[in-house]
Amino acid sequence: MDIVKAADADVKDIVKLNSQIHVDTPLFHGSSPLWVEEQVKEGHYFMIKDHNNICGAVCLLEKDGKFHLETIAIEKDQQRKGLGKQFIEFAKTKAKENGFSSLLVDTYCEYNVDKFYEGCGFRKIPTFAKYRGKPYHRFTAEIE
Repeated sequence: MDIVKAADADVKDIVKLNSQIHVDTPLFHGSSPLWVEEQVKEGHYFMIKDHNNICGAVCLLEKDGKFHLETIAIEKDQQRKGLGKQFIEFAKTKAKENGFSSLLVDTYCEYNVDKFYEGCGFRKIPTFAKYRGKPYHRFTAEIE
Protein backbone atom coordinates (compact mmCIF):
# COMPACT_ATOMS: atom_id res chain seq x y z
CA MET A 1 0.00 0.00 0.00
CA ASP A 2 1.25 3.44 -0.92
CA ILE A 3 1.20 6.68 1.03
CA VAL A 4 -0.78 9.42 -0.69
CA LYS A 5 -1.63 13.02 0.11
CA ALA A 6 -4.98 13.39 1.85
CA ALA A 7 -7.83 15.17 0.07
CA ASP A 8 -10.73 17.28 1.37
CA ALA A 9 -13.04 14.27 1.07
CA ASP A 10 -10.84 12.39 3.59
CA VAL A 11 -11.20 14.84 6.50
CA LYS A 12 -14.14 13.09 8.17
CA ASP A 13 -12.39 9.69 8.02
CA ILE A 14 -9.12 11.16 9.35
CA VAL A 15 -10.94 12.77 12.29
CA LYS A 16 -12.61 9.43 13.05
CA LEU A 17 -9.26 7.65 12.83
CA ASN A 18 -7.59 10.23 15.06
CA SER A 19 -10.33 9.85 17.67
CA GLN A 20 -8.72 6.57 18.73
CA ILE A 21 -5.57 8.47 19.80
CA HIS A 22 -7.41 11.22 21.67
CA VAL A 23 -6.01 12.28 25.02
CA ASP A 24 -8.28 14.30 27.26
CA THR A 25 -6.54 17.65 27.02
CA PRO A 26 -8.12 20.88 25.78
CA LEU A 27 -5.71 21.44 22.91
CA PHE A 28 -5.66 18.00 21.27
CA HIS A 29 -6.01 18.94 17.58
CA GLY A 30 -6.33 15.56 15.88
CA SER A 31 -10.02 15.12 16.56
CA SER A 32 -10.93 18.67 15.53
CA PRO A 33 -12.53 18.65 12.05
CA LEU A 34 -11.50 22.28 11.46
CA TRP A 35 -7.86 21.64 12.37
CA VAL A 36 -7.66 18.46 10.27
CA GLU A 37 -9.35 20.23 7.35
CA GLU A 38 -6.80 23.06 7.55
CA GLN A 39 -3.87 20.63 7.65
CA VAL A 40 -5.26 18.68 4.68
CA LYS A 41 -5.64 21.92 2.68
CA GLU A 42 -2.05 22.87 3.57
CA GLY A 43 -0.83 19.48 2.32
CA HIS A 44 0.37 18.25 5.72
CA TYR A 45 -1.75 15.08 5.94
CA PHE A 46 -0.89 11.82 4.22
CA MET A 47 -2.62 8.47 4.40
CA ILE A 48 -2.53 4.85 3.45
CA LYS A 49 -5.68 3.46 1.84
CA ASP A 50 -6.74 -0.08 1.08
CA HIS A 51 -9.22 0.35 -1.74
CA ASN A 52 -11.33 3.25 -0.44
CA ASN A 53 -10.74 2.59 3.27
CA ILE A 54 -8.21 4.68 5.18
CA CYS A 55 -5.85 2.37 7.07
CA GLY A 56 -3.75 5.12 8.61
CA ALA A 57 -2.95 8.83 8.52
CA VAL A 58 -0.01 11.01 9.46
CA CYS A 59 0.39 14.77 9.79
CA LEU A 60 3.83 16.32 9.23
CA LEU A 61 4.48 19.93 10.22
CA GLU A 62 7.31 22.40 10.42
CA LYS A 63 7.13 24.10 13.82
CA ASP A 64 9.63 26.44 15.39
CA GLY A 65 12.15 25.66 12.66
CA LYS A 66 11.95 21.90 13.22
CA PHE A 67 10.19 19.06 11.40
CA HIS A 68 7.55 17.30 13.51
CA LEU A 69 5.51 14.19 13.16
CA GLU A 70 2.39 15.81 14.60
CA THR A 71 -0.08 12.92 14.55
CA ILE A 72 0.03 9.31 13.44
CA ALA A 73 -2.91 6.94 13.67
CA ILE A 74 -3.41 3.42 12.35
CA GLU A 75 -6.79 1.64 12.26
CA LYS A 76 -6.88 -0.92 15.06
CA ASP A 77 -7.31 -3.86 12.67
CA GLN A 78 -4.33 -2.64 10.61
CA GLN A 79 -1.90 -2.23 13.52
CA ARG A 80 1.20 -4.42 13.77
CA LYS A 81 1.35 -4.80 9.98
CA GLY A 82 4.23 -2.37 9.39
CA LEU A 83 2.15 0.68 8.42
CA GLY A 84 3.48 2.77 11.31
CA LYS A 85 7.07 2.04 10.28
CA GLN A 86 6.15 2.87 6.69
CA PHE A 87 4.85 6.26 7.87
CA ILE A 88 8.03 6.86 9.90
CA GLU A 89 10.27 6.20 6.89
CA PHE A 90 8.02 8.46 4.80
CA ALA A 91 8.27 11.21 7.45
CA LYS A 92 12.07 10.93 7.53
CA THR A 93 12.17 11.23 3.74
CA LYS A 94 9.90 14.30 3.83
CA ALA A 95 12.08 15.86 6.54
CA LYS A 96 15.18 15.34 4.40
CA GLU A 97 13.45 16.66 1.26
CA ASN A 98 12.59 19.81 3.22
CA GLY A 99 16.17 20.34 4.37
CA PHE A 100 15.90 19.05 7.93
CA SER A 101 18.48 16.85 9.62
CA SER A 102 16.13 15.44 12.25
CA LEU A 103 12.52 14.49 12.88
CA LEU A 104 10.77 15.14 16.20
CA VAL A 105 7.74 13.49 17.74
CA ASP A 106 6.03 14.13 21.05
CA THR A 107 3.90 11.34 22.49
CA TYR A 108 1.86 11.14 25.63
CA CYS A 109 3.22 8.58 28.07
CA GLU A 110 -0.16 6.86 28.33
CA TYR A 111 0.18 5.69 24.70
CA ASN A 112 3.07 3.44 25.80
CA VAL A 113 4.78 3.59 22.38
CA ASP A 114 8.39 4.22 23.43
CA LYS A 115 9.58 0.86 22.04
CA PHE A 116 7.90 1.56 18.70
CA TYR A 117 9.73 4.87 18.23
CA GLU A 118 13.02 3.49 19.51
CA GLY A 119 12.65 0.57 17.08
CA CYS A 120 12.22 3.11 14.27
CA GLY A 121 15.54 4.79 15.09
CA PHE A 122 14.35 7.50 17.46
CA ARG A 123 16.02 8.28 20.75
CA LYS A 124 14.20 9.69 23.72
CA ILE A 125 15.30 13.18 24.65
CA PRO A 126 16.02 12.97 28.38
CA THR A 127 13.20 15.11 29.66
CA PHE A 128 9.93 14.45 31.33
CA ALA A 129 7.38 17.13 30.64
CA LYS A 130 3.67 17.71 30.94
CA TYR A 131 1.31 19.37 28.49
CA ARG A 132 -1.96 20.49 30.03
CA GLY A 133 -1.30 18.12 32.92
CA LYS A 134 -0.58 15.09 30.72
CA PRO A 135 2.99 13.71 30.83
CA TYR A 136 4.70 13.18 27.49
CA HIS A 137 8.02 12.19 25.96
CA ARG A 138 9.88 13.78 23.06
CA PHE A 139 11.79 11.64 20.59
CA THR A 140 14.19 12.64 17.86
CA ALA A 141 15.55 10.78 14.87
CA GLU A 142 18.57 11.95 12.94
CA ILE A 143 18.09 11.98 9.18
CA GLU A 144 20.89 10.45 7.11
